[in-house]
Amino acid sequence: FQKDILNLVYLCKFYGLNEVAEYWHQIVKINDYQKERFAQKVINHFDGNLNGKRIAILGWAFKANTNDSRESAAIKVSEILYKSGASLSIYDPKVQKKTIVNDIENLWEVDNYLQENRIEIVEKLDDIKKIDVYVILTEWEEFNLIDSKESIVIFDGRNINQNNNKFSLG
Repeated sequence: FQKDILNLVYLCKFYGLNEVAEYWHQIVKINDYQKERFAQKVINHFDGNLNGKRIAILGWAFKANTNDSRESAAIKVSEILYKSGASLSIYDPKVQKKTIVNDIENLWEVDNYLQENRIEIVEKLDDIKKIDVYVILTEWEEFNLIDSKESIVIFDGRNINQNNNKFSLG
């Protein structure tokens, strides 16, 4: 999506449509801002200190029913939370572990993440244990069923979870 819009920006500039190019470029900026804003809501929930906090990242794909993680919001949001000190448990029902690792290694601006042992990639939702919050970043149907009986807060970036104990992206 972002790549396509940036391509459109390029074409508009090439043909001298500078105002149109700027319009589409602002769309990309708003998208990036939304990711940062969402991550900041999670950080603010913990008064700015994520050290020692374990966050469940639910969904790595850019949308449900695909294993495609290109341009996924999860990549940037997870990076921001990790850089802020959080430990992450990452789960996506379709995206393979090697894809998630590849995205982290190639798209995050973080060194030595493997040595810090703050990231686990799990194969089943039930494998996520002892977390402080859920962060829903892909609209997988199974995430709608999460019931936070332990009063764990849900940050729902896709507005799919019907639980009352949540914060949405909006």
